[in-house]
Amino acid sequence: MEPLTNREVRTVTDGYADNLRLYQQLYSYATHGNTNLFHNTIEKKLQDGLFMYMPLVLSNLSQITTCVCKWLKLLSQRSPQNNTFVHIVVSFGHAELAAEILQQHKPFLLEKNFEGDTALYIAAKSEDIDTTTNTLLPEARGTTNVENNGDEK
Repeated sequence: MEPLTNREVRTVTDGYADNLRLYQQLYSYATHGNTNLFHNTIEKKLQDGLFMYMPLVLSNLSQITTCVCKWLKLLSQRSPQNNTFVHIVVSFGHAELAAEILQQHKPFLLEKNFEGDTALYIAAKSEDIDTTTNTLLPEARGTTNVENNGDEK
């Protein structure tokens, strides 16, 4: 296998740096509860990606699917504590933003961090029962990828 050229290395590195900057930007919006900025940033990036593939729509629909999967993957990124964006926003008390993220992919609500806590558990633990009940539980409807670790009897 031949080594990468400087141009190829720069391209790989630039892509990583762009994704890292985007993740950090979204993380900042998440911790501050900037729902509009969080949503608009993802929407803009998604549109940019979709428009980039528009000429290929008729010949290769899988390109659009790939683009959408990239943004789902971005939303799936984890913090060093294995928290998703949903874990992060509920721990800062921003249930509305959590609901927006869950509209992209409901199973995020039930993913566990390193402590074994789901975002729903973190929200309930915060003692803001009204927010948990009125904002997050409706998003949980229809979510079925709950792991049964023998906790139920």
